Formats: sequence, structure tokens, C-alpha cells
Amino acid sequence: MFQGGFSLAGGFEEVWPGPENENWSHHASCSCPIGEDGDPMAVLDSKFRVRGTEGLRVIDASVFPRILGLDIVVPVYIVSEKAAEDILGP
Repeated sequence: MFQGGFSLAGGFEEVWPGPENENWSHHASCSCPIGEDGDPMAVLDSKFRVRGTEGLRVIDASVFPRILGLDIVVPVYIVSEKAAEDILGP
């Protein structure tokens, strides 16, 4: 499985190469979640508008209230279609 990989013999620094040699490949998300009025964690209203501002919307993976347990590409496409409909109309 680890053909040509690293050896597990040695001290921690030898076994674990460190963050400069690693890659975190998950998608950042959930930093501006949509939520109901009164939800203190909800940054966005149901029309993707940033609460407390005018003329600013967020339409990307940050709108999800919880981390998705799957690849986020299709859910982001769905969110973008919903937002386009909210902004432009049906």
C-alpha cells in the first residue's frame, strides 16, 4: 500500500513529515451559514443576503449550516441555481 512511501521506523519528526509536506484536500465551507431569523449563527437570510448590510450576498460553499458528508460540487451548483432564481426571478 505504501510502496515507495515513508518508513515508520524512527522518531516522530522522521515518521511524520510535517505540514509543509502535507496537503489538506477538503473543501472549506460553512463560514457564512444561511439560517432562520433569530438564529445567532446565521450570517445569511433565506435570499443569500448578508444580515446587517445592503447589496451583499454570498453564494458559495460557505452558505451551508453544517459540513456536508459528501463532495460539495453538486450542492454548490444547486445553491447557485436557487440563488440565481431568487435574484433574477423564475
